Amino acid sequence: MLQSKDLIKIDDILTVIKEGEQTIGTVTTYNDEIDVTWSIEGTDASLVSVDSSSGVITLDSSANIETDSSYSFVVVATYVDNSANVARKDLAVTVDP
Repeated sequence: MLQSKDLIKIDDILTVIKEGEQTIGTVTTYNDEIDVTWSIEGTDASLVSVDSSSGVITLDSSANIETDSSYSFVVVATYVDNSANVARKDLAVTVDP
């Protein structure tokens, strides 16, 4: 089993996003030789998307503090050569007006 701390790199992920913005950031792996596909799970998964190959995470609609002041979701990395090998990382993003 992959360990999140060994695979998912979140250095480029925002924890606060300005109202009106959509891009949260990009997830990557610590090891460029590991080929993974990205997906989103969790509480606000229906409001957040990730490009399965590039790892770019965006809100499906521009951030609006009046409708959602924060987003909680799980980034999932699935090893391409072994779909049973999965790592997850919980993330939360707050909207700043």
